[in-house]
Amino acid sequence: MSDSSSPSKAARILHWVAFVFLFLMIAQPTVDNIRALMSGALVMGELSIPVTPGKMALHLLAMGVGWVGLVLFFRKKKLGAYVSIGAHTLGLVATVTQTPEMFDVMPPAVVGVFFVVLVAITLGPVLAFKDQYT
Repeated sequence: MSDSSSPSKAARILHWVAFVFLFLMIAQPTVDNIRALMSGALVMGELSIPVTPGKMALHLLAMGVGWVGLVLFFRKKKLGAYVSIGAHTLGLVATVTQTPEMFDVMPPAVVGVFFVVLVAITLGPVLAFKDQYT
């Protein structure tokens, strides 16, 4: 067996660290979205936004796309990184168009930092270990 077929220890560690972060970045909104649908209110700290399934449609679509991206990333597909970024971008569009009240407790700088971290986490392993991702 050649060395090129088995990933290095650094590649495995970086992949799993990125995977855990991506999991947390999709699991938290999933829990919030499900709780919002069940209770009828999206709660962020002191802010409570009344929601309906129609008002949550893009949020739910972004959530589904995010889980698909996570599965693809787990399988070491480059597409998983891009789908994860796209899902979070769709989530941002959902926030801007359907629940803009969320920006009352989430300053734009936080959103910017979140997306920089997201891109670094998803594309970091893909770019650092190009031969490990298909």
